[in-house]
Amino acid sequence: MKTFGTLFHYECRKLFRRKLVWACLGVMLAMSLLTGYMAGRASSYYYNGIEIKGPQMQAITKRSKQALAGRTIDDALLREVLESTAITADTIPDNRADLELFLEENLGYSALYTWAERILGEVPENLTADQFYEVRRAYQEDDWEKSGLSEGEKAWWRQQEARVTQPFVYECTNPWSNLCNIIYSINIMGMLLLAVCLPGVFSEEHTRRTDQLNLAAPLGRKLYGAKLLLGTLFGFGTFVWFLLCAAVPAIMITGTEGVHGAIQLLIPKYAMDLTLGEMVWIMSGLLLASSLVNSLFAMVMAEVLHSGMAATALLTAIVLLGDLVRVPYSVRWLEELVSYLPGQLVTPAEAFDIRLFPWFGGYLTPWQAGPLLWLLAMVLLTFLGRRVYVRWQIGGR
Repeated sequence: MKTFGTLFHYECRKLFRRKLVWACLGVMLAMSLLTGYMAGRASSYYYNGIEIKGPQMQAITKRSKQALAGRTIDDALLREVLESTAITADTIPDNRADLELFLEENLGYSALYTWAERILGEVPENLTADQFYEVRRAYQEDDWEKSGLSEGEKAWWRQQEARVTQPFVYECTNPWSNLCNIIYSINIMGMLLLAVCLPGVFSEEHTRRTDQLNLAAPLGRKLYGAKLLLGTLFGFGTFVWFLLCAAVPAIMITGTEGVHGAIQLLIPKYAMDLTLGEMVWIMSGLLLASSLVNSLFAMVMAEVLHSGMAATALLTAIVLLGDLVRVPYSVRWLEELVSYLPGQLVTPAEAFDIRLFPWFGGYLTPWQAGPLLWLLAMVLLTFLGRRVYVRWQIGGR
């Protein structure tokens, strides 16, 4: 164990002596802090020629939503929402003091109206709570049918829906949607960081032609494990650190109101009994799991390709193509395969998708199945990398 620790220590020194690593870490730190700061900032708005600047608009919106927080979405609240949205442009005040009061009284209702539109499409003037929840259930069934779910999957979702507490209680969702956006951004930036920093852990041996010498040394066969451990800890540690650097400023700006609100306030059609806080914990767990599999993939690809530059180019292409290329939803097997990639699954749209993964006679949701598939991929990558590492060291030249 002591000899392995010595190998690990020297691999750490080699990694952190590279100026490129420190430059990338510095850029990543700045981007994380900026992401967290900007996530909680609102834009400026103009009403009747009066400018409401971003920070002030954010404070007004927050107070307006807090005034409605904790209220059940029932007939009484829906009636107030409809009355508020019936206000015409002519009734908007033309002086700042009255305008700020007007916005504080109505922006919360406006947010609720927008949420109802996502379910109903067009909100009727005489909407009742019973109609709203009935339409939501019909909306779910229609979505399940269009998504090509099997009867077993539909039955599973109906069981989950029966556990969801209804009617919903309104809570402020902004802090939690911001954190989900932050997690996605950290994942993409982190993947690019790993693509640049980690391939050199293995490719450096080939560049300096010390690979066969290392394998011939008494501790040479332990070097592979030390390198993998270093890379995965580097990836995990940087993702944790930069997530904190981005999340803490955002939380300081937006607060943590609504942590116990239902996930349906953000994803109306979802049929599991989860809170907004639990949703963010799940997304954070996926982010950290992504850091492990991406770290391993970056190092193993560098060894398989015998080139750090080629591995960096491959990982960068995967990140960029993941954002640019969209597989048609109708091609379910291929779209699902792509959705389980680390760069795709760490988003609410994919993690909380309704298509299920079969599992020993039951089903797993994407956010449950993804880490299991990644664990299997990590095991396969470890053995593949080990085989290529030893064979190349022996007969590569």
